[in-house]
Amino acid sequence: MLSSPYIYDLNKGSTKTCLLQHYIWNAILEAEKIDFFKQMAETFFDAYRVIIENNKDLSFDQKDIDYKYMLHGQWAQWILVEDEGTRFGLDMGIHPDALLGPILPPVAKF
Repeated sequence: MLSSPYIYDLNKGSTKTCLLQHYIWNAILEAEKIDFFKQMAETFFDAYRVIIENNKDLSFDQKDIDYKYMLHGQWAQWILVEDEGTRFGLDMGIHPDALLGPILPPVAKF
């Protein structure tokens, strides 16, 4: 992943681009598409703000935490037992910590 909002365009040389481009598949967007993606991002954050405002006063107790951990357990079980990509990576000799560390939840209940 690039650490800079500057992306090198092989066709045009070094091009200064906006951060939005950096996070959309690290692709160089055509000028007419940038406004669309900016508008899409603004719409997303406006909608997300409404969701947060509507739910900020809801209670969150131990029952909700246990439910979240149960979902984490189901996710971990799927990754470890059924995911073909994980199995392929392990069969290829990728170190399990490198393969599973970033994708497994930090806490899970089974």
